[in-house]
Amino acid sequence: MSPDMDKPIVFGRTARELLLLAIGLVFVGIEATRSQLNVPNLLVYSFGVLVFAVRFFPARAIGTGIALAALAQRWPETLYSGHAHDLDWTAYAPLVMLPILASRDLVQRFDRAPSRILPNAWATLPESLARALRWCSYALGALGGVLWQIRSAEDPWCQVALIGTSLCILGLTMGRAIILIAIPFVCGAIAWVTVRHADGYQFFGAYRGYLFAALGLAFIAAFIATIYAVRLLRQGTATARSA
Repeated sequence: MSPDMDKPIVFGRTARELLLLAIGLVFVGIEATRSQLNVPNLLVYSFGVLVFAVRFFPARAIGTGIALAALAQRWPETLYSGHAHDLDWTAYAPLVMLPILASRDLVQRFDRAPSRILPNAWATLPESLARALRWCSYALGALGGVLWQIRSAEDPWCQVALIGTSLCILGLTMGRAIILIAIPFVCGAIAWVTVRHADGYQFFGAYRGYLFAALGLAFIAAFIATIYAVRLLRQGTATARSA
């Protein structure tokens, strides 16, 4: 995008920020005016707009996670069933938002900037480690979107898995790199239970796309976390030996 997108124009906000806020408000308005109100979606979109408006340091990452979760909810089964023509424009909007959010300027304004609400733990971490925390959060956020899509009132395992992923995301947001050690086990448990519930949730029928999405996202999060967890453990061992 043009560098002009990153020049402050109104109240210190760049055109890129204003565009993202406008898109977020549009989605909030759409959810608020639906004939069948989807309260969770409305709360998620409203929360994303709010944290972005106040420039809470993880807002860019939260927006990226929301966009990826939206894609994970709409696209897996659509691609698998070949019914992409049934999607409306809101299914494509996250594809537009992701490149806008993946901005170095936004990274500096949010991820690496001092926070006025809570201390920004990401800003004190090495950029490579902070990036790993964000990438794990993205994968877990998208995984949460899939779990929410396939949840069932009769079987609470999806709700338990959602709590686990949410706690991991919270720890990553607070800069707790130690969470990286737990993520492979959490994702492994989610993958194992997902496969065991495959028949019950028709994963090998109508919802096979969600099975592949859940397993793929769990693998990605576990893979990233494992690489950096091993590095952290090696660094800790080397530090202990040198002491």
